[in-house]
Amino acid sequence: MTPAARVHDDVTEPSYPELPPALRAAFEALPEDEVRARMEGFVALTLQRLRAPAGSPVPPPIPARLIARAFEAPLPEQGQPIEAILADVAEHVMPHGRDKRSPTWFAQLDVPPTDYSVFSGLLIRALAQDPITFSSARSGTFVERQVLGWLTSLAFPDDPQAGGCFTSGGTQSNFQALLILRNEALRRAGADVNALGLVEALSRTGHRGMRIFASEASHPSIFAAVRQLGLGDAGLHRVPTDGQDRLCPVALDAALVEARRQGQLPAVVVLTAGSSGVGAVDPLREGMRLAHQHGALVHVDAAHGSLLLFSQRHRGLLDGLQGADTVTLDPHKVLGLNAQLGGLLVRDARLLTLLGKVSLDYFVTSEVSDLGEVTLDGSRALNSLGAWLLLRHFGRDGYGRLVDHLFALARDFTRRLKKSGCFELFPDTPTMNMLAFRLRPKAASETPEELARENARNDALLSRLMQSRKFAVSCYRHASGRLYLRAVFINPASRPEHMAALADALIQLAREAE
Repeated sequence: MTPAARVHDDVTEPSYPELPPALRAAFEALPEDEVRARMEGFVALTLQRLRAPAGSPVPPPIPARLIARAFEAPLPEQGQPIEAILADVAEHVMPHGRDKRSPTWFAQLDVPPTDYSVFSGLLIRALAQDPITFSSARSGTFVERQVLGWLTSLAFPDDPQAGGCFTSGGTQSNFQALLILRNEALRRAGADVNALGLVEALSRTGHRGMRIFASEASHPSIFAAVRQLGLGDAGLHRVPTDGQDRLCPVALDAALVEARRQGQLPAVVVLTAGSSGVGAVDPLREGMRLAHQHGALVHVDAAHGSLLLFSQRHRGLLDGLQGADTVTLDPHKVLGLNAQLGGLLVRDARLLTLLGKVSLDYFVTSEVSDLGEVTLDGSRALNSLGAWLLLRHFGRDGYGRLVDHLFALARDFTRRLKKSGCFELFPDTPTMNMLAFRLRPKAASETPEELARENARNDALLSRLMQSRKFAVSCYRHASGRLYLRAVFINPASRPEHMAALADALIQLAREAE
């Protein structure tokens, strides 16, 4: 008799361990008053964060090694009272985080979560629905589909066959977009990469390799995705940019021609709508025309620029977007949501089926198709519920006015810095709701030594500003090596007086540095 058979033949009654009371209470249904009591500590900390005046956008300058000391204990053998754990959260976690609710937080492209986003997060976790399959989400499937439909109608208003899926964020969206477009490029060339593998598929097409084209100012996740797709750095052509960080069409055309001459398959042209550095928007129509002329597909990374879809005043910056094959957008950047809700939209929903997913044999659904067939995820939370709530509550008009407000702040900030004469702006006029700037250079030439000195001056300016703990801005290192400071206007709570105070502080520091 085999060991496995002996196990199955053993009919001895099992001995059940005694579960700790805390573990039982955590999973069993309890009366409402007991549930409220268990929530009390969590609610208190949440209220402390939400109702208190926004604090400094810059946390206290406590060295990382000192913060880390509170997190060095080994895994406890026995459970601890939740009250003690929450006390540690209050003492060791909350004081050291950045407060992105601050109206003087101008550092990154992070909209602080609205209070309704925080509350919907509680509901999302209580519902515990997994939108990957209809059987594990039921109505949650249609919440997700409705939000995707709303967003798709903004990006592809004239394409009823358009579709999309949600992701964890822009990085995953960019990777999945390039994955399915790589597969589609090979399919059009006569090879099924999901069946043959990349090496054999390329061989069948008669090409020596394939190329993806993206500007030097593209998000690093694009460069990483090309590596992760097995094409390596050799499979990426970094197209030069113009004086405003926009892809240069002449250089793109030359690169596409050269790729063909070398026997390479020009697979995908990546265009950016709202670069992470300065908010640059590539010439979408011209870039797409050149891509199509040379047989390449088009992906637009609009993780930042997708906020323009809500604005009647500024939507024209995305002219031509509807011609893209795939579009990355980040609802959590735009809608005031907590992180973990990115999106990938496609002009033809059939593209999503090229992902290569294998159906789950333990979920069988006959009523509706499962969203899990078109996403890299195996399971995830129903984060789209937060977007569903907020889009209905604020409407397109509300978000459109928000975008216009943020753009007005950026324009006014630019005007103030220009008027001071202390700064060199990049670009001279911002495209979107952010601006890069540096102290006006002292030297006319830009030798490596002079560049290092100028960068040091700007680094010192940034340090002095942050030491005040009144404002938070970030920096941007351009492909030229220049170091710029960067102000991002993304918080709906930021008012003209907050922007003006930042400009005044920078101008004063710049004059002191002369």
